[in-house]
Amino acid sequence: MLHRRKEIVATVSILMLWEMCSHLMKREFLPCAVASVRELFKLIADGTLIQHFLTSFYRIGIGTVAGMLIAVPVGLVIGQSQRLNNYFGTILNILYPVPKVVFLPIIVVAMGIGDLPKIFLIAVVLFFQVTVIVRDASVNIPAELSRTMHALGANNMQYMYHLVFLGCLPDIMTALKGTIGVSMAMLFITENFASTSGLGYYVSRCMDSRDYEKMYAGILLMIALGLFLYGLVEMTEKKVCKWKILENTTKTQEEM
Repeated sequence: MLHRRKEIVATVSILMLWEMCSHLMKREFLPCAVASVRELFKLIADGTLIQHFLTSFYRIGIGTVAGMLIAVPVGLVIGQSQRLNNYFGTILNILYPVPKVVFLPIIVVAMGIGDLPKIFLIAVVLFFQVTVIVRDASVNIPAELSRTMHALGANNMQYMYHLVFLGCLPDIMTALKGTIGVSMAMLFITENFASTSGLGYYVSRCMDSRDYEKMYAGILLMIALGLFLYGLVEMTEKKVCKWKILENTTKTQEEM
């Protein structure tokens, strides 16, 4: 309850600051917060933004799921094999810093202008970020726990699931939360390239036509989408990593 109260206070504070800046600057490109929020609800009510929102949600949702389904097992396996890590880990380290968005024109030429290239780029960006984090978490599994699992007669599947996967799960969820901002940025960029739908496309179209209240309405809905995804991951983390949440709570209480 206290957490929700803090979020409400923070949101109201941001809107008040926006409103104040709008009145002080008195510039066309910065309409007041009240007018923008009113425009947002109006565009949602008449259905204008609904289709754009659903399109963006579909793209980032499928891209995120696809990236995670590949990144997590790859990261876990590479981290558990010194030979694989020496080879593929080096490739990951070389490609990780490369901005994947530079490949967007090539991806569009190869895949067309539909949803596929946008989903693919989001999945690729997420793949590299999550794989590196999961690989490092997998490498750092304590050796004594590995020996204990083998001593208890665990087979490879049991070892990988009960020790490696569950041991890395908190890091996996943290990595996923950390990629949401980047994935949202990729979504915006891809929807501005050979696209006719999506929130990114809508915001840019309104900017070009200087319809700033509608532009900010689209931005607010993009922010809401990012917050929703982050909240969804956080809620999932609390359910699947209960022992980690309890451990952190206990540690905090001890420090107090």
